[in-house]
Amino acid sequence: MEGAESVSLSLPRDVERVAGTDDGASVLATSRKDFRVRCTSKRAVTEMLELCGCFVQKLGDALPEEIREPVLRDAQWTFESAVQENVSINGQAWQEASDNYFMGM
Repeated sequence: MEGAESVSLSLPRDVERVAGTDDGASVLATSRKDFRVRCTSKRAVTEMLELCGCFVQKLGDALPEEIREPVLRDAQWTFESAVQENVSINGQAWQEASDNYFMGM
C-alpha cells in the first residue's frame, strides 16, 4: 500500500518467549511476579495475627455453642494459613524466614 507506515512491535519487558512443547511453536509467557505482601519482621506479622485472633473469636459469639469451638479453630487456622501464604519476609516465604529477623527501613 502506498503511504502506509511501517510499525515495529516489541514484547513488553515482563513477557518472554518460551518454546512450545510438541509443535515447536513459540508461545508467550508472563514472567512470574511476587504478589505477596512484603514484610520485614516475622515477629511483627505474628503479633498482628494474634491481634486479629481476638476478632476471629468475637465472630464465634454469634455461633451456637455446640459448633463454636471447632468452627473457630478452623477459621483461625484458615486465616493464619492465608496470611502466611500471602506475605514474604524480606523476600522469603514464611516457612523459610527467620523468626527474629528484622531489617530497618
